[in-house]
Amino acid sequence: MQKKVSRKTIELIVSTFFFVLAGFFQYYDIYLPPVYAHTFSFLANAIFLLLIFLWGKSIRQRIIQKGIRRKLVIIAMLLFFWLFIRFIKYNIFARKDTISRYLWYRYYIPQCLVPPLSLIARMELTRKKKENLSKLIYLILLPAIALILLILTNDFHQLAFAFKATKENSVAEYSHQIVYYLAIGWIIIMTFLSLVTLILKCSISVCKRKIWIPLLVFAVTTAACFLCFIYATQSYKVPELFSFSFILLIETCIFIGLIPSNDNYLLYSEISSLPFVITDNDLVPIINHLDDTDITKEQYQDCRTNGPLFLNENIRLSNQKISGGHIFYIEDLSSITKMVNELSSKNELLSEEKELIAYENELKEKKTKLQQKNQLYDKVFSILNKDLLQLKTLLESTDKDSKDYSKNLKKACVYLSYIKRRSNLEILHSQKENINIEEIILSIKESLLYLNECNISASLINEAKGEYDGNECILLYEFFQYYLKTCFDSLNEILIRIDSVNDQLSLRIISNVTDISLEGFDHEKLNQYKGKLSSFTEDNLFYTILSFEKGGKTE
Repeated sequence: MQKKVSRKTIELIVSTFFFVLAGFFQYYDIYLPPVYAHTFSFLANAIFLLLIFLWGKSIRQRIIQKGIRRKLVIIAMLLFFWLFIRFIKYNIFARKDTISRYLWYRYYIPQCLVPPLSLIARMELTRKKKENLSKLIYLILLPAIALILLILTNDFHQLAFAFKATKENSVAEYSHQIVYYLAIGWIIIMTFLSLVTLILKCSISVCKRKIWIPLLVFAVTTAACFLCFIYATQSYKVPELFSFSFILLIETCIFIGLIPSNDNYLLYSEISSLPFVITDNDLVPIINHLDDTDITKEQYQDCRTNGPLFLNENIRLSNQKISGGHIFYIEDLSSITKMVNELSSKNELLSEEKELIAYENELKEKKTKLQQKNQLYDKVFSILNKDLLQLKTLLESTDKDSKDYSKNLKKACVYLSYIKRRSNLEILHSQKENINIEEIILSIKESLLYLNECNISASLINEAKGEYDGNECILLYEFFQYYLKTCFDSLNEILIRIDSVNDQLSLRIISNVTDISLEGFDHEKLNQYKGKLSSFTEDNLFYTILSFEKGGKTE
């Protein structure tokens, strides 16, 4: 089945088309009669303004962190304001020198404010919850406001632009003065600081491997703006190039994960931690993991139409639209309700300061444990993100009318089984160093069960008992899943044998697949934990052995 084009890709293609179209209109408006030239100019500016408006609207919907979202929306409004007054200046008041000049002065409002606002938005990324940035924000914005006021009042002192005495009302003949150079220096410094802090943020985050993307965008767009300024191109002027270059830079930061957004976030959180069911557009369940919770079609419909639905006082049903259907997930709020009730009761009983302090300490401890859980969930997400995306791709490419529909759903169950069990192993390993081999056996058995449903003869022999190093157990299970994904479509029969000789854990896989490649597995992690892979063919069967040296992880 042909893979569907994502909504984001379509939006990018459409936006690019209209941006190019606006440049086309702006290029040809000088070669046309006045009546047509005005029409082309109006269309070009209307497209630019509409694109910025839609981008600002999307920022409000996509950006998770409130402080960053507010700053970026303000930036979008400033860019919209810049292009709007530029349009008014050249299309309505082009022959009115005084009004035209005052509109020109207002160009510097967004020019002086956008760079410091981008720096402030970057600071919001690493701001601690209780950290107050108000004083620092004032310190950054005050010079910008001062420069703006000086430029807006230039007619009284001409410290920014000095006009010739013979043409005091003209904006065509003037010289730059000290305030202008201060403004340009301010813009450059703020832009430089934003870029430097962006690099520093990337260097300590998971997106550091993708830092070259925003840096490349910055270099290319800066060069484009400079060339446009030097050669005065007709298709695109500095205002729109600056505006859309800034938008493109922000979008690349969102793309690499530097700016938190809700893209792909909800799907992960529901799949990884909450009971869920995936339905088609007609609300017919396709994959059901609701833990024996009975939900009617009317309740699905109510949730889809009106939002989250409480099945009882503690259980809430929520919905998220996905490609080709919906995902409904169950949230058990009983612990939260219990905690709220306990808090209310204890607050009524607390009469002395010592009791209040003791309870506050208890809440701090719970908060610390919650933060630890969130960190663990983030770690699980980073480990399983690739597998989740593979699962999503498989589900989206599955057509229920296809002959492979049933097989693909069973294959999806193998993926889901691994995601669930791998998450559980990571949680167990966070609690203690060693893992009981029975956890690995249960995890493998669940996958083999789905393999049998796919008419693949699968069996397991276990000769190991007790607890083993958690890292070795997890690596063994990861290799098992890698083996299944690699040869799933060619697999007819498979035998798994787990042994332990002299406390040395080993995994032996025997299957009918003779052309499997072991190069794609993470050999760096394998070497880190003293693991060894070997394989050979005998009697038309392929033998693969993973074993660990006694001694554990290498230093």
